[in-house]
Amino acid sequence: MEATFKSIKRQGICYDINSKNWDFARGAIHGDVKEYQTYGDGETRHSPAYSSIADNTYDFLVSLAHFLNSNPDKAKELSQAMFWPSHTYRKNIKFYSELKANGKEQYYSINELKTSRAESKRHDKRWEIVPEWADGSFQATFRFLEEKKYGSLERLCLYNELRDFYSEEHDSYCSIEGFGINSTEEWHKMSSALHACQLILSAYRKLDSAQRIIESNLS
Repeated sequence: MEATFKSIKRQGICYDINSKNWDFARGAIHGDVKEYQTYGDGETRHSPAYSSIADNTYDFLVSLAHFLNSNPDKAKELSQAMFWPSHTYRKNIKFYSELKANGKEQYYSINELKTSRAESKRHDKRWEIVPEWADGSFQATFRFLEEKKYGSLERLCLYNELRDFYSEEHDSYCSIEGFGINSTEEWHKMSSALHACQLILSAYRKLDSAQRIIESNLS
């Protein structure tokens, strides 16, 4: 997935998403998000690309939403290229939130959403050992989810789903380092911008599905 677009709120800055060129830096939005200086010269690069810090996440999302809304061909391309966690992902979140190390060796299967203490699971590649850090907390559950390497938007969507889950099920949530979130108000703004991106990409996915149905009925 690749896209380059201007910042809405930061003059002379362009964002660059490239899922093939990850470079993780502490405190960055994500490894696939870079930015560079244009000094007002359109999208022309006047500096090397460098990691965009997490404090810019809101501007990144607002700028992306504007870009997607103004570039239908790119929006359609991205709508087909991304994994979007949805409410159906809640069963995985619930399972991870209930995994807790208790001093005794136990195993879990994410495919079956089951746990076991059977010694036979030790050498079964379909099962993983429950790590010592598993304690049912917000941070531990997100750590499980991040074991698969998702891109920047997908990771934000996972966080959003997890936050909603803990808010609904446990009446609590906790910010995760790396999102530039310092208050509930900031998260609401960021969540709103993320939702705009989701709605745009979802619309193009549905349009593509409708076109396929029409074409199959005309053939």
